[in-house]
Amino acid sequence: MRTELKQKIRKVRRKAFSLLLAVVLAATGIDLSLFTTTVIAADATSGSLGDNMRWSYSVSSDNARAVLHISGTGDTYSQSYQWYNPYYPKSIMDRVGIEIEIDEGVTDIGDLVLYKLKMREIQLPESVTRIGQYAFSRCEYLENVTIPKNVTSIGKFAFSGCKVLKSVGIPDSVAKLDGYFVFNDCTALESVTFPENMDLTGTESMFSYCESLRSVTIPESVTAIGVRMFDNCTSLGSVTIPENVTAIMRSAFSGCTSLGSVTIPENVKTIAGSAFSGCTALSEVIVKSEEPAQLSDKVFSNCKFVTDNTEGIAVPEAAVGDYLIAWEAWAPYIKKKELGAKQVIETFLKEYEAAKDTTEEQIKNAVEQKLAKVGITNATITIESFSKTDANISGTVKAVFPDEVGVEEISVPIDMEIRRTDSEKVAAAKEAVEGALRDYTATNDTTKEKIESAVAKALENVEGIDGISVTVEITKNNALHNEAGYVKGTVTITSGSQTDTVTIDKEIARLIPLEGVGTAEEPYQIDGKDGLEKLRDLVNGGEDLTGVHFLITADIDLEGSEENLWTPIGTTKNPFQGTLDGNKHTISGLYINDGTKDDQGLFGVNAGTIGNLTVEGSVAGKGNVGGIAGTNTKDGTIKDCTSSATVAGQNNVGGIAGKNDGTITGCTNNGTVTGTGNNVGGITGNNTGTVNGSDNT
Repeated sequence: MRTELKQKIRKVRRKAFSLLLAVVLAATGIDLSLFTTTVIAADATSGSLGDNMRWSYSVSSDNARAVLHISGTGDTYSQSYQWYNPYYPKSIMDRVGIEIEIDEGVTDIGDLVLYKLKMREIQLPESVTRIGQYAFSRCEYLENVTIPKNVTSIGKFAFSGCKVLKSVGIPDSVAKLDGYFVFNDCTALESVTFPENMDLTGTESMFSYCESLRSVTIPESVTAIGVRMFDNCTSLGSVTIPENVTAIMRSAFSGCTSLGSVTIPENVKTIAGSAFSGCTALSEVIVKSEEPAQLSDKVFSNCKFVTDNTEGIAVPEAAVGDYLIAWEAWAPYIKKKELGAKQVIETFLKEYEAAKDTTEEQIKNAVEQKLAKVGITNATITIESFSKTDANISGTVKAVFPDEVGVEEISVPIDMEIRRTDSEKVAAAKEAVEGALRDYTATNDTTKEKIESAVAKALENVEGIDGISVTVEITKNNALHNEAGYVKGTVTITSGSQTDTVTIDKEIARLIPLEGVGTAEEPYQIDGKDGLEKLRDLVNGGEDLTGVHFLITADIDLEGSEENLWTPIGTTKNPFQGTLDGNKHTISGLYINDGTKDDQGLFGVNAGTIGNLTVEGSVAGKGNVGGIAGTNTKDGTIKDCTSSATVAGQNNVGGIAGKNDGTITGCTNNGTVTGTGNNVGGITGNNTGTVNGSDNT
């Protein structure tokens, strides 16, 4: 109700204003007819179009003129596509010939600001720097527009659907067009001028359905003709693609039904799908590069030279063979195809899969079919000096052309390896796999991937088994200290319909390769240097031997020398944690001589139990140096052992243990102990543990 009341009040005010104006003018003697087309009525409307922007709309009293005036400074608001019309009454949008006045100081024609308005021309102020998305889209009466020299950005769909716009000049200030469809469906557009260094990368459908476009100069700076850039520009009769272009994108010129000839520059590497499809007048394509570009599907579909079945593609003569191979789908339309016949035959023979039953006639027919596929049907093919063994086919392919072709006789040697049958491939692969598995050593670390790798490596050296597939399946039971494990499974080999399998059945050796089972009742037995080295390698390799028992069953000579230095059993990271019973035997020939290393002795670091053992030899190290052990940790016990070794070091040097944090009981040192630093002793140099019943003599 309030809205209706306000409208009635406005009408009364307008009538009163008009009556008052008429009275004043009549009193002054002025002819009222002079104002019938110039006086703007008092029914003007207005609104906000930005922080500092206003719009106003007014119509002359005789309804002959309508003006939309945009005033202020700065940017206009961009409009939402759903609410693109910021003006009221809505009849503004329907006013044909509406005049648009934009004040100097406006810098941005925002998104959709002039969308669908029916002005015939517009003068943009020099202050404008941006034309937004859809700014002039579907302004179907717009005949002329001048883009100011300060504009740097033109948004997508900016002029899309301007049906009567005939020409556009884009100033040098515009470095890049943003987005898609900038001039799409401008059906009257005849010419466009771009700045010399404009970047058109990423644009799409820029001129699609510009049915009157006859002339366009693409800047030399352009490196790609965008997707659908000139799609269905049915009047475009010629176009020069710049030398810097490397890609012609999808449907770039599709439906350009007036385009008669096109030159593909040397740098073009990619021509995407349907790039020239539907160019029904295109009778000539001139390709400059000797390296064929990568083609996608339907590039030349329905072009004139295709529908007329003529040779419409010209490529460099030296590269005809490359093009026949790379552009096989379009090879019949390439000029002077015969120049590439030799290369086509050579490539075909390399790819031909010969079998034991391959005949001379089959090769001849296959060559003829290949040449026909690329459009060469005028060659007479013969096979000479044909020879076949169980492994190879040899001979010569000769091609003779009619005299008018001007191509000399071609001779191509045949040297083919006989292709194995599927069953032969499987048998050869099986033999290689069996050999690989026979030599394979399984461990707890064995995995399916490791076996696959071993199988693949074996198959690398087998010729003629291309196309086979190999699958590996395994189950595994890890080995324990005193129990062997296993890896079982199958290798399945397939070629075509032929399949065979190889059984995997590999034992994983028990972790401690010594006689016995490692219990107190049946300890692992060590009877020589080799057994002691196996124990050391297990310990130093990180094997946890807690609760595992070892028994020395004979005197052992380590045969130590400068060439045969002993590496101690156990390290700080991986100490010995088992139980070793020396069984009153002697380990002689111990020789260690490295003044740079700590924890030196028969045992480097002991966290288990060592007993009933005598050691003879020479031990020299840096710190924590002893005859039996370099370090005896808080969990370690050394009992009833004798050291007759010469022991030397810097700090923490002792006959039995250089450093003792555990227990030493009933031990004797008969050897010489010397140290150049601190903590030197007969039994132990540095003791924080317990020493009982032990003597140094």
